[in-house]
Amino acid sequence: MDRCQTARSRSRDPRRRTVHVVDLTPAKPRTNSLSMRLPVESPQAERRRLGGAIVLAVLVVIGVVTLWPGDDSDAGDPWWCLVCEPEYDIPNLALNVALFAPLGVGLALCGFGRGAAIAIALSATLVVEALQYQVIAGRDASLGDVLANALGAALGFWWAAHRSRRGSRPERSRRGPFSATS
Repeated sequence: MDRCQTARSRSRDPRRRTVHVVDLTPAKPRTNSLSMRLPVESPQAERRRLGGAIVLAVLVVIGVVTLWPGDDSDAGDPWWCLVCEPEYDIPNLALNVALFAPLGVGLALCGFGRGAAIAIALSATLVVEALQYQVIAGRDASLGDVLANALGAALGFWWAAHRSRRGSRPERSRRGPFSATS
């Protein structure tokens, strides 16, 4: 026997012999199973943590992009004008939608409802526009920016909520959509 020691005990009856096998291999060190286990998060907790990270990162990016002093190229436009100079304002509106869409995604992943997410996005954009109007040199506030930012957050929220509701889709056949099945 490999690494084992056998011992025989004698009993009064010669037909009954007991064989004891003793294992001489070194014992594994005992560890506390509770201290060795890492906490396992639910998928919902992981999603909320990811959403919080996205919200934080997007708010930092929004702050840097929108609160950086700029040039006074469109300082003469009134604040209520949605599209006063189409060659400038339409790309600006599209960029505002794209800038706030990840905020909507992050808020949806955090578990906020639609109304709360839009209220948070509106609050953020109103703070940005108020700072641009009063404090930041070379930047001006406009109603078009507020609406585009809210639209971007709403679209991002809708996309994330739609993706999470849809769940996993069944896999398509590897043969392709036009192959015959047998």
